[in-house]
Amino acid sequence: MNKTGEYFKDQDLQAPPQGKAGGGRMNPKGISYLYASETETTVITEVRPWIGATVTIAECQTKAPLKIINMIPDSATSKTNSYKRVIGQEFSRPVRPDSSEIDYMPTQFITEYLRDQGVDGVKYSSATHAGGNNYLFLTLIILVLRLSVALKLRGLTMIINYNLEKR
Repeated sequence: MNKTGEYFKDQDLQAPPQGKAGGGRMNPKGISYLYASETETTVITEVRPWIGATVTIAECQTKAPLKIINMIPDSATSKTNSYKRVIGQEFSRPVRPDSSEIDYMPTQFITEYLRDQGVDGVKYSSATHAGGNNYLFLTLIILVLRLSVALKLRGLTMIINYNLEKR
């Protein structure tokens, strides 16, 4: 999402330059990683646009095979103490306005460790789109990004599903 209202061009579709990135769920401040999603719907929900926002969606292709760690729990990792389930939940935890940078230190440490072990990326569940999947790319030089869709958001439709709890 571009705050100026302009659509991004192919040459602008990169992670922020090293040293310029803000801290995120999995990247420490100043360290640039690329967050990506599998579908356009997941991309749009992850960037949390407002009505009238311009959103540019890119297609990501790799120049070489990647070593991706899948942190999405499956039936084999649904146990309460499964490291994959626990870490996957932390990677998928929503970024909240009241969150402190210190809240993300554990997940930032894990991604830094994985990068140091030669891992190129992490696959994890979306916090904003049920069934959606995201990727964090730790190695940027092996990716090619091209403009796929540029849109201006005209409206949002929400489906609210909840259970009432008696107190």
